[in-house]
Amino acid sequence: MNKWILLGTLCIYVAWSCSSKGNREKENPAVVIEENKKPEIDLFRVESMQVIYTDDESILSYLTENDRVRIGDWVKDAQYDEQWNDSNVMLKMIAPDYTLIIRYRDLSPEEDDWLMIWKNTGKIKFRNLWYIVWEEKAEEISRLLESYR
Repeated sequence: MNKWILLGTLCIYVAWSCSSKGNREKENPAVVIEENKKPEIDLFRVESMQVIYTDDESILSYLTENDRVRIGDWVKDAQYDEQWNDSNVMLKMIAPDYTLIIRYRDLSPEEDDWLMIWKNTGKIKFRNLWYIVWEEKAEEISRLLESYR
C-alpha cells in the first residue's frame, strides 16, 4: 500500500513539473528578482554610463571608470523598497534628478539599463524596481554627478 502512495505522489509531482504552469514558474524572471532583492550592475560588462540631467538634457556627460565603480558600489548597497514595489499602487512621480544610461559591451541598445535617481526622496529605480538609499550616500552621489555638469 505504501508503495502505491509513494508511486502516486511521484507521478503527480512529475506531471506538475512537466505542466505549463510548473514551467512558467521556473522561467519567470520576476521570481529571480524577488529572491535577490539587491540591485547589481555588472561593471565588467559596462561600456559606458551617460548622465542625463532632468533640468538640462543638453549636457552630455559620461562617467569615468572609477566613478562607474563608485556608482556600482552605491547601487549595490541600496535597500529594496517593499512598500513601493509590493503595494501594486500606481505612483505619480516627478521626473528624476538624474538618469544614468548604462550601456553594456556586446549588447544592443534595447538591453541598456536605466538608473533613475531622486536626490530629495532617497529613492532610485533600477530595472523597474524601487530602492531606498541612505541619505549620506545620496548626497555623495549627487555631488559626484553634479561635478560632471
